[in-house]
Parts: sequence; structure tokens; C-alpha cells
Amino acid sequence: MQNKWAGVEGDDENELFESALQGDSEAFAALLQKYRPQLKLYLNGRICGVLRQRIDSSDVIQEVAMHGVGSAASVDYLRTQSPLRCLQLLAGHRLYEIFRYHLEREKRDPRRERSLDDGNSSTMALARLLADSMLSPAQNLLQAERILMVHQALDSMDADGRQILTWVHYESLTRSSLGERLGINEEAARKRYSRALKQFGDIMQKLGYECPDDELQF
Repeated sequence: MQNKWAGVEGDDENELFESALQGDSEAFAALLQKYRPQLKLYLNGRICGVLRQRIDSSDVIQEVAMHGVGSAASVDYLRTQSPLRCLQLLAGHRLYEIFRYHLEREKRDPRRERSLDDGNSSTMALARLLADSMLSPAQNLLQAERILMVHQALDSMDADGRQILTWVHYESLTRSSLGERLGINEEAARKRYSRALKQFGDIMQKLGYECPDDELQF
């Protein structure tokens, strides 16, 4: 039987969107199909690091299709968004959950030869810490997307800069302790951290998020 929502356009899309939010699986599937190309582009920009070897955007979209919209609280918020933005938030949240699942699974596997956890666990933990320090709405969907954006920025940094941010924000090194670890004086350590932070901020800005100067302190 043909999906009654196939090929919906224009004003009828509002009805399609509302039906999808209310739990109509056919409407949700039609919405996913309509925006699948844009959703793949969105996800391809956020699947980074070694995770690229494990999943692709089609896997995430399939997970979104399986899980649907989610809780009533999510529906209330998603209703304020455009259909595409709604799907982006759902996909971002699902990608974050997939990332967490793979990290936890690899941690528990003693037979692994090259773990997803090699450098990625601390990077994701750092991404969560930095994302938590940024001012934005507290909704769970937005938080997941913000963490993915921060992780993407960290993954794009050079290894030295990312290591310095990890030491400072994940291991809580002081300025003097950072200098000792780098084998340089305290002022030089401060400058190295400032350069790393600027690189991070520049990448975040390119991704569409501007970090206020006082968000991260050292």
C-alpha cells in the first residue's frame, strides 16, 4: 500500500511534520526520505576521527528511523523547529549515543588490537567538559549536538594543541604544572595554551559557533 505521505510538498508539509511528531511512523519515514540528502550532509560533517571507520551517515539515519521522535518533552521543543532542523537534532543526538556505545563497547573488549578508545575516549570526555562550559539552552538534543561540534573541532586541531587542552581541561593541570610537563616556563606554557585555545575557537567559529572570550579560562 502506498504511503499517503509520499511526495508531500508545500503547505501539506506542516501536516506531515505534525503527524510525524505525534507518532505517525509513515509520516516520520516520509519526512526522513524528503530530507535525506540534507541530513547526510549534516552527519558527514560530524562523523569524525576513527568513528568514520565504523559507521556512516546512512547507519545513523536508520537509527533515527528506528527510534522516532522520542519523549513528549522533546516533541514540545521540536515543534518549535523547522522539519529539517528537527531531523538534524534527532540525528545529532543519535550519533552521539552511537559514539558513546562504541566507546563503552571497546573499553570492555580485552581482545581489541586497536581500540576506538585510543585517544577518542579522552577527546570525547574533553568535548563534553568544554560543551558543558558553553552558554546555550539546556535541552538534551542541543547538548548532544554541541558535544559533537566540539568533538569535531578537537578532531580538526593539531595533536599538540589538542593535547594541551586535554591536559588543562580534562586532567586539570595548572599553568605551572603544564609548564613542567612541556619542559618550559610558566609564561611560555600560558602562551602555548592560548595558541591552542585560539585554534580551537577559530575552528568552532568556522563550524558556526562563536565562543565568548570568557567561556574557557586558564
